[in-house]
Amino acid sequence: MLAQSGADVAVAARSEEEVERVAEEVRGVGRRALAVACDVASYDARQRMVERTIGELGRGSTSWSTTPGGGEDRSSLGERSARWTHTISVNLVGVYYCCRRRCRR
Repeated sequence: MLAQSGADVAVAARSEEEVERVAEEVRGVGRRALAVACDVASYDARQRMVERTIGELGRGSTSWSTTPGGGEDRSSLGERSARWTHTISVNLVGVYYCCRRRCRR
């Protein structure tokens, strides 16, 4: 865990309950934690999350991990294609824009 290595951590996900649970784990090892309920598929939501993180925790190192979807895929080819596009948008494009926003501050 990043916090065990001395990092303050911002946790972002759609579920407020989940991010708060993880943030409490971080606080439990004596580090600062920011819990942000955020749909990282949304450009505007990502920008607000980055701004809030920098405002509250500073410009330290940043790490993201996202895992949309899950489970067995029994959808049609068109649905799988749309899901793949969404996954790339969140995991690649979303992280890129968060990094770009952070670096421009």
